Amino acid sequence: MTIPPGADYFLFNYPPMPVDPYTNFPYNPQGNVDRPAGASYRLRTVRGLTSDHVISPGLPLYGHWIDMDQAPNSQYLPYSQEAAAFAGLEALVPAGVSYDSCMVSGTCSAAKLQQICTTAIPAAMIYLQVERIQSGLSRIPLQMPGPMWRATSTAATPEFAPESLSRVVSTEVATAAALQHKIYLPAVSHTTTPLEPDDSTGCSVNGGCGWFTPDGRMVDYIRAP
Repeated sequence: MTIPPGADYFLFNYPPMPVDPYTNFPYNPQGNVDRPAGASYRLRTVRGLTSDHVISPGLPLYGHWIDMDQAPNSQYLPYSQEAAAFAGLEALVPAGVSYDSCMVSGTCSAAKLQQICTTAIPAAMIYLQVERIQSGLSRIPLQMPGPMWRATSTAATPEFAPESLSRVVSTEVATAAALQHKIYLPAVSHTTTPLEPDDSTGCSVNGGCGWFTPDGRMVDYIRAP
């Protein structure tokens, strides 16, 4: 990965696979066909391979959890802040390759495997610099449960409860009784309240912190201290 200065997120962009390998269990021979899905890829760090990514969102460059198959006795998965190397696709049926039931049974012919291996697809690694512009978010420590993790009666609570936050709302545009239709438009506002600093104090050593909206979306990330 050739990371430009200032980048803190990345987006791996590639065409969807023509089949979905992760649904319909027990297996239905026709259930996975014509259902576009993301390939499964991982990143490589000095601590091992990261957990699988099966979607292609913007992901932090400096916050990764190691896959549980490399940490079988862990309560929380090992964490790495290394800007990882791309480890390639773990499961891939390239666009343009037709589905074959051998992809599930493991009986694909040498010709089918050769077709998969030699079919090229366009792909791009996109680097992003994310700047948080919203105040009043919840800063919550992050950890990734491992195979030995068990739930407890103590629920995690945010560091603080935001009292006000700009939200996307619907504005009804229909003023005349004769109108038969309604149009809902997004209304976006921006607060002038000073932003809270990206302070890592109190963040988990196993994952840092995330900035969360009231509906549970993580919109920015803080590295572990």
